[in-house]
Amino acid sequence: MREIINTHDQLIAFGGGVALLKAHGGIRTKYVSGVLVYRVNAKGHEVVTDPKAAWYHYHRKHFSNFLNREGTFPERQRMAEDAAKQWVAEQGWYDGPWVRNGFGDLVPEVVQKQFPLKRKRKKKV
Repeated sequence: MREIINTHDQLIAFGGGVALLKAHGGIRTKYVSGVLVYRVNAKGHEVVTDPKAAWYHYHRKHFSNFLNREGTFPERQRMAEDAAKQWVAEQGWYDGPWVRNGFGDLVPEVVQKQFPLKRKRKKKV
């Protein structure tokens, strides 16, 4: 069995599934602009979740944390995550508890329990 080093590997080990990833505002920024729905089949191929998505979202459904300007950033991010969870449930892909894996991505609780992904510590230079 391959070593599980990221969310993609974690979903493949489980036999495919869906995860909610942080969407970043730019290619080299840490700013989080919302949530992306990421889906993988059992063969490890990504499944398109939004064929009309912007090119920089790579055909993944995007839920922006800018839709509601009220509240603090964590509150707006949580609202985007809740909207993404609801949309995934409406699609019939997953309707259960979510947890954060070691990368901070939201994955189904059963995936994290069966194939735990822990954050790797950075090497000190």
